[in-house]
Amino acid sequence: KLLVSDTELQEHVIEMKEKGVKLLACKKCSDMYGVSDDLRRLGIEVKYMGKPLTDYLRDDNCRVITV
Repeated sequence: KLLVSDTELQEHVIEMKEKGVKLLACKKCSDMYGVSDDLRRLGIEVKYMGKPLTDYLRDDNCRVITV
């Protein structure tokens, strides 16, 4: 929700994306805050993250940053 309203933070996220960071948001959470469409417009992939997050955490080649 903060990302949708904070343009300075959006700039940092855009930089991360340009550097190759894969940006994902949990659909359940973003729907709860009413920001799913806004996050998509920012170039963030919005999907249900239960299984994918578990898979990423189990994969030694992935690094996960959450907020």
